[in-house]
Formats: sequence, structure tokens, C-alpha cells
Amino acid sequence: MPSKSKDHKDHIDKPNVVEKKRDQHPMLWAFSVFILVLIVVTFVGAPAISHFGSQRGSIVFGSWNGEPIEYRPDNYLSRQRDMVAKRYQAMFQQSQGQDNIDWQLFQVWNGAFELTVIHSAIMEEAQKSGLQVSDERVDRALTYYEGYWENGKFSPEAYRNTSSSEKFSVRNYYHESLIHQQWVSDVFSTHSSSAEKAFLLSLASPERNFRFVNWDLNSYPAEKVAEYGRQTGDLFAEGSFSRISLKDDKKSAEAVLKQLREETSTFEELATAHSTDIYADKGGEMGYVMRYALQSDISNDKDLDEVFSLAPGEASGLVETPYGWAIYRSNGPIRDADFTNDETIDKVRSYMLVNDRGIVEDYFLDLGKTFGESAEKSSFSETSDTMGLTEHLTDYFPINFGSVGFLKVIRTLDNSNYLQSIGSNDRILKLLFSLEPEGVSEPQVVGNSVIVFQMIDERDAPQTVKDTIDQRYRSVITNMTDDRVRRLFLGSKKLENNFMEVFSTRILNRG
Repeated sequence: MPSKSKDHKDHIDKPNVVEKKRDQHPMLWAFSVFILVLIVVTFVGAPAISHFGSQRGSIVFGSWNGEPIEYRPDNYLSRQRDMVAKRYQAMFQQSQGQDNIDWQLFQVWNGAFELTVIHSAIMEEAQKSGLQVSDERVDRALTYYEGYWENGKFSPEAYRNTSSSEKFSVRNYYHESLIHQQWVSDVFSTHSSSAEKAFLLSLASPERNFRFVNWDLNSYPAEKVAEYGRQTGDLFAEGSFSRISLKDDKKSAEAVLKQLREETSTFEELATAHSTDIYADKGGEMGYVMRYALQSDISNDKDLDEVFSLAPGEASGLVETPYGWAIYRSNGPIRDADFTNDETIDKVRSYMLVNDRGIVEDYFLDLGKTFGESAEKSSFSETSDTMGLTEHLTDYFPINFGSVGFLKVIRTLDNSNYLQSIGSNDRILKLLFSLEPEGVSEPQVVGNSVIVFQMIDERDAPQTVKDTIDQRYRSVITNMTDDRVRRLFLGSKKLENNFMEVFSTRILNRG
């Protein structure tokens, strides 16, 4: 039985040791305290909240190195689920609707699953290294278990009155949690060298700022879109159709087609009863659909030609699809695309941006080249005014590939989002930091824009930025280590991850 008196007295009589540890390793101290709180909370504080999917029996979400990642009442995953649910509960109370409930359930169960995977991996690593904790240390930890408390402190009588099975379960959980904590402490307490700190500081400099102009690809001129549309034959012709979508059992699909041809049921009745797509509730009616939109739904061009050749009121035979089979019916004559109609132009432009994006990009790249040549001869701002373009300015920023949190990120002074993707584009970052002062870049495709940049200035990072990194570098190292550990375990080949499938069928009951 754990003894409270001496161990607890030692614990409260050594404040200087505690203060020294906290001062020497503030991040590790905070992490250790969090782990201790987690040990208490996950076992004691979190009730099983039915809103977050309370379950009976066992659910296996996968495995780690052959060992099941399993939910059972009161096991590790169960307690993690309750802990995550409690952490999110206040935020979730503000959300309403079935979609939000599904999302909340996913956040809670996926969080618990990932924490359990990491725990299983850590326990395996600890076992391989021979890491152990003493019985005395487990005894001390058990005095914090509120199930053994009376009047706010440990009660030997409450401990004695607890069933043997519960005492075994509690002790085993605390034993594992302390091994987990010790492993984390060993990994995260690695000392950082002065060279490492200097390296992090060096990443903050130099900083540059830029001006730029951009062309949105969605502004590709309507006359160019219409010209493209006319050159593509009947790709944008429209037909009004109804459809019965059927699964890949051809025999069953033929039975539905037979009912249609023998007129024992109407097309609408068959669609409502058998179709598996979103049009089933409307008797299969799709409305007007452009030819290109059906290309991905029909497996070969011959069948697509036949569907667009149907007379009004005529139904097709079985049409092979990537998902099985379909039966189409024409509800009216085919009509040619009207390229004077704004809605048609928008649809064709959207098609181009997905399927012929290069044509659109080339058009704006040519405009960007013209702009750059003019800016070299006169000035960037004068050329912007002449061509009717808005000039944007960036704040100072360093090379920050991956938008690392402790470095300044790329930000425009007007808070526009044209440069949002540059942080993950090493080619453009290299280009920007290779420009000479007042140099103008070649036009670049950035996200959904074509952009021309001009370098304005370069400077060393301000001392305030360096001071912030200096103060936070321990936290930076900790976060980087945490990220590496998570990616190492969650991306390991030892993990068999069936979470999404099991979550859908067992938690959401959508088998």
C-alpha cells in the first residue's frame, strides 16, 4: 500500500529543489507538470460524456507493431478520449448541428487514437532501452489519485476499501504513465548547444521587403474564353438528362434496365428506388449538364457520344461508369454553348483553370514580361499606374521556408493573401533573395496569380526579433522535437491505421 507520510513530507519540504529545476529547464518543467496533471485528469476527472460517443465493448482501430490499438472501457484509449473530450467541451458547446457533432466526434476520437499510438510506441521504446520506474515512485504518484482521497488528501482507509481489481488497474495505469513521462523527460531534456542557438538566430537575417503587382487567373478575358470554347467543338454543349446510377453488379443493373424497357416501372420510380447518386430523390433528374462534366462519369467516349445522341424522351442502355453502371434518359434537345452568356463563360473559364491552365498562365506571363520590360526602362510604380495595376507592399521577412513559427512569415501590408503559398515554395524564395536592390523579377505563377516583384530593401533583423528568438529558443527546440517524435511514430510502418474506416462504421454507425 502506498504510504503518504514520509514521501509526502519530503515532497513538500523541498521547495528549493523544485524551484531550481523549474529555473534550469522551464519548458521541461512545464511539460512534466502537464504530464502529471494529465495522469490525474485522465484517470479521475473526465466523465464519460455520451455526446462524444460513449461505447460499450471493444473497438480495434488498428495496431502498433502487431499490438492492438483498442478501445475498452477504462483502458488507456478510453481515458485519453475522456481527457480530449473534456479539453474540447467548452469550445464544442458553442457548436450546433449534426455536421458539427460529427466533426467534434472526429476530433475527440482521432486525438485519443493518436495519443494512444504515441503511448504504445513510447512504451515499446522504453522496454527496449530497459527504462523502469521504482515501486516507491509509483506509490508516491498514487497518492494523487482522487479515488483514494478523503477531505482533499490521501486516505489509507479509502485505499483499503477499493477493490483489488480497481487497485490493480489504477496501479498499472500509473506505472505506464510514469514510464511514459520518464521517456518524454529524457528525450526533451537534451541540452541545446550555443552553436544551435546561434544557428537559429542566424535564420532571422537578412530580411527583405518587396513591392509587387499581380494578375488573378480568374480575370482571364471573356473574349479569350469564348475563343477557346468555340475551338473545342461540342465540349461545352449542354443536354438535359436524368440518370439512374447503379453499383458494379451488372446482373442487378440489367434487371433494372429490363423493368424500364418493359415499362413495369417509370424511370423516376426506378431512380428513386435504385439509384445511388445525389439525384435519386429527384427521380434521377440532373438538369442541364455540359458534355465535359459527364466525361469523368462515363468510362469511354463512345458511350458519351451515344448519350448525347439520345432523342428527347429516349433512354440509353447500360452505360459503364467508374463506379458501376448507369442508365441515362434525354429530357430535351442538345443545345450549343452560348458564349455570350456570363454563366457559360464562367463554366468554361473554370474548366480551363483545371484542364488547360497553361493557356491561362501563359497569357498572364506574357503580360508580366511586358510589365517587367517597361518597369526596367521607367519605374515599377509608373508602369503600375500606366497598366492600371494595384501595387502591393510586403513587410520585411527572412527566408522562412515552411513558415516556421519562430521566424517572421511573409505578410503584405494590406493583408492580401496573394503570397500565401510562397512560404512552401523554395524556388520563389531563392528568386526573391537573389534579386539586386530595385531589381525586378521575371513573372511568377504563385497560387492563382501571376506576380512580378521588385526588391525594395534588405536589412539585418531588428534586435527585438533576435531577443524574441533568444527567449524562445528552448521552446523552439522542444516544439521541433515534439513534431519529429509525432511524425516518427504516426508515420511509422509499425502502425496499422484503420481509424477512418472504424470511426465511420463503429462511432458514426455508417457501415
